[in-house]
Amino acid sequence: MRVTKIIDQIFPFDQMSFEVWCLTQGLTAEYVNERSKTLGSMVNDYILKDESPGAKAEGENYLIYDCADRFREFVAHLEVDILEREQQCNYSENGSVLYWGIYDFIAKINNEKWLIDLKTYGIWKYGDIEPEYAEPSEDKLKKANLQTALYAQCFGEKLNRAVLHILPNGYSFLPFKSLPKKQLEKSIQLCKDYYTF
Repeated sequence: MRVTKIIDQIFPFDQMSFEVWCLTQGLTAEYVNERSKTLGSMVNDYILKDESPGAKAEGENYLIYDCADRFREFVAHLEVDILEREQQCNYSENGSVLYWGIYDFIAKINNEKWLIDLKTYGIWKYGDIEPEYAEPSEDKLKKANLQTALYAQCFGEKLNRAVLHILPNGYSFLPFKSLPKKQLEKSIQLCKDYYTF
């Protein structure tokens, strides 16, 4: 089972509330979803794979380049040594893979290994206007905490975990202090139940 599917099962998305919120903002859910997905993927590809957005960004390349500048600031500020980028990891028990996912990157910061997930929450808002940089919501951080914990469990070694929230006009490095043990156990059981059917 893919890690993102586990996250969706543990933290179901409230589509109805999201659509109502979009309507109150004069937007469609399709617009916000597509713009978030497109811009987020381009930022991720440019930063982690060195893939230029080219014509895909349709005049909004500056958003991707600004995010890349924020990433370079993060690397320089904390003297980050990136060890691995976008690799698949698997968690197995008794020789069977229970779940898998693709983590964004592993880095060394102050001689400690970190598993870091790159997030672009709210990037869809950028374009004609430039809103103030905003931290991710508590709900989004709960999901990211479990996501990084599931990835880290694949390694069999202690890894520090964090989210790097990056937007064109700012970034936040947000370490996770606690491991969501009950959610991890629930995730493993969910995978076991999934494969017994």
